[in-house]
Amino acid sequence: MSGPSRTPREPSSRALTALIQSTNPATRPSRSDDPRTAKDKEEMTEDLIDLAKQTLSQRLNDSPHQPAELPAILSLLSQLSFTGPAPASSSSHTSDARRSPAPSSVSSNRPGTEPVAQPAPEQRTSVVLQRWRAACETTIVPEQELLRDVIFILQGINGKFVRFEEVKPTVVHDPGVIQSNPGPAGDPLVKVKIVEEQSTGRIPLPTRHLIHRLAEAGKHYQRITSFIRAQTLIEGSGRIMQSLCHFIDRELSEYYALICGLEAQLNEGPADDSAGKGLTLKKVAVETEEALLRMRLMSALVEGAQHAHGGSLVSLIHNYTFNGDPFIRNFTERLLEEVSRSFFISLSRWIYEGELQDPFKEFFVELNPEQRQNNNANLLYSNGDDAEEVDAAALWEAKFLFRAELVPTFLAESFARKIFSAGKSLNFIRYSCGDSDWKDTRQLIEAQTKPTLRYADLVGLERTIDTVHATVSKRLLDIFLDKFKLQEHLRAINDYLLLTKGDFADLLLEALSPILYKQASLLYRHSLTAALETAIRGSNAQYDDADILRRLDARVLEFSGTETGWETFMLEYRVDSPVNTVLDATAMSEYQQIFAHLWKMKRVELCLNASFAKMISATNSLLRIRKKDRDDEVNALHGEAHRGLGLLAEMIHFMRQLQGYNQLEVIEYSWQDLQSFFEKRSGDLDVLIAAHRGYLSSLHGKILLRGGKRGAVDYLASELRANFNTIIAFTQASDELATFISDELARRHLGDMETEDTRLKGILRKCEDLKNSFRDRTDNVISRLERHGNLVIRDLSIRLDYNGYYSRTRPDKTRDPSSMK
Repeated sequence: MSGPSRTPREPSSRALTALIQSTNPATRPSRSDDPRTAKDKEEMTEDLIDLAKQTLSQRLNDSPHQPAELPAILSLLSQLSFTGPAPASSSSHTSDARRSPAPSSVSSNRPGTEPVAQPAPEQRTSVVLQRWRAACETTIVPEQELLRDVIFILQGINGKFVRFEEVKPTVVHDPGVIQSNPGPAGDPLVKVKIVEEQSTGRIPLPTRHLIHRLAEAGKHYQRITSFIRAQTLIEGSGRIMQSLCHFIDRELSEYYALICGLEAQLNEGPADDSAGKGLTLKKVAVETEEALLRMRLMSALVEGAQHAHGGSLVSLIHNYTFNGDPFIRNFTERLLEEVSRSFFISLSRWIYEGELQDPFKEFFVELNPEQRQNNNANLLYSNGDDAEEVDAAALWEAKFLFRAELVPTFLAESFARKIFSAGKSLNFIRYSCGDSDWKDTRQLIEAQTKPTLRYADLVGLERTIDTVHATVSKRLLDIFLDKFKLQEHLRAINDYLLLTKGDFADLLLEALSPILYKQASLLYRHSLTAALETAIRGSNAQYDDADILRRLDARVLEFSGTETGWETFMLEYRVDSPVNTVLDATAMSEYQQIFAHLWKMKRVELCLNASFAKMISATNSLLRIRKKDRDDEVNALHGEAHRGLGLLAEMIHFMRQLQGYNQLEVIEYSWQDLQSFFEKRSGDLDVLIAAHRGYLSSLHGKILLRGGKRGAVDYLASELRANFNTIIAFTQASDELATFISDELARRHLGDMETEDTRLKGILRKCEDLKNSFRDRTDNVISRLERHGNLVIRDLSIRLDYNGYYSRTRPDKTRDPSSMK
């Protein structure tokens, strides 16, 4: 190793050398070390001493509030680096100018070792420190005075020697800092400042650490009391927050009693009392140990509760129960029992009475603000007869909101939604179903549950909620299905709006067909209602319940100047509250769309039947002509009539397959599924609404052929409507051809042999164009159906093309169906 040689150290530095060697194993001497290794370790120890000097010097410069002994310690280290005590005037000595130690005798029994010489009495550390203190004439502050300051500091009050000081946050780690985790940027840190002056004396370092520990309780006390004062000044802080403040304030009373006891002991006698009853700092630390743990926990709670509210505050406290420390767990459980009391009061009112008692919006159920501003908002809280005027659908769907962020963590969200459903169902029964039903339901609940709900009995809470939810849900379904006859209303819609009651649909079509050919502006409501009444009286509908029949009505939709009655006629079914909760406006609108589609199919069927009968009559008239009187013109007319009948039969097949598919595979199957749900009567009102929406969605999607893979969602429905219009146009052209045949036979009978070729060619050209359009659209629809994602809709392509006629006549099987228009 290079550098100036160093002589062995003076034995007076043995204590410091032992300290360095205990913390740095590489510097420890060993018997197996050779002289060079021993010398390296010795020089390493000297370097560490120099580093300690530099560190202490830097710390003294950076922290002016360090203990007053630091200069003495630094001077001591300088002395220990030399072979003897440094002269007072030699301040320029360096670590390299060391004196050789006194030679020591070598033991013959233990070769390779040297006996350790005892340090001279004047070179011991304690002697050096005593000399320095004597020179400075400093005294130790009496513990009795420090105890008085500690009593003050435990209450967050500054004392004579110990004070709290707020400083800007820095990165320096200081044992005097109480706040270990700095807050947001700009928040000051609180440090404990110990005041020392030449006149007052000094405070030893162990005493300082003990004071810092005791001051932590005072800082937590300041934070807790400031939080309580701030919450008392906030309007609408909430009952849960008030319960938290009350509990903490009650816990602080025990803390006050502890401080009073300490002060009483302090006033009894000095700390050096012979009987050992006097108060000391160590006794204070022992007696405040449990209180300090409690203050730490409460301080952490109030710090986290700054931005928590309602159920989220309960969740914050509940998270501390997952702690392995029994003290923290038991303390938190006692706190939760107190704080959650107001939460369980709101919960009890909600599930037992269907009332939301939550003035500070702490519960996870909230009244919709839009409902508060509604003009009928006063009716939502009314217990009188006017409460029935409120729209039940709006009351169920939008009156209450579920706030997941306020659900306490000891309740799963699925369980909380069950609570939400139970209270909402009970509220609906109370305000929409009559007082008698409400009283019956309440009696059922009280007979099966216990009214007291507590945090300590979460298992009992789950059983109670399950029982209440099952009881209220079943009662609400029974009210809908038995009292308000929801199933009968759905059956009536199925019979009349979906046209499954065949004799009624045929008679209604027969009664309205002469009227609906008129312009929509010429239709009168009394004419439509008279036709509807005729259809009811002439069919099995007359045996239905009078309440069902009075809900049927016929009306004309909004129209422009060109629509006829066929495009604007609508049969509707009216429902009242609370049935409109299930059969709401959206559902009735979808039913009307399905009715318009099915009614269009009925019209096409009527046109086809009439045209086919008329063409059969014309064809039979041609067949009655004697063979000797037939000429080429008659044979040509007979051929055209025969082709027209064939195309009409093809169109009839198309329509009947569609009708069979709608009635059997869609409406009947979907209705059976809904009937199965009604027989089970399981779930709540939301499940009932979801079951009906699923039924209606199935009808709407399958009848209108929605949900194809390619193109727009309504592409097949629009193609069907276009094909229906093509069929109607062809029936009109077919009627013109039948009329022409009848006119031609009448002219021949009168002896007029002149034929209107121009008129015939126009009719035939129109029939040919409509035939091509019908087959192209039908082929397009079938090809689309073959690729549909729904298997039920896909099977319709087999119905329409059961013998593969359209597949065989398709000119290009690989063409894109969307290109066909």
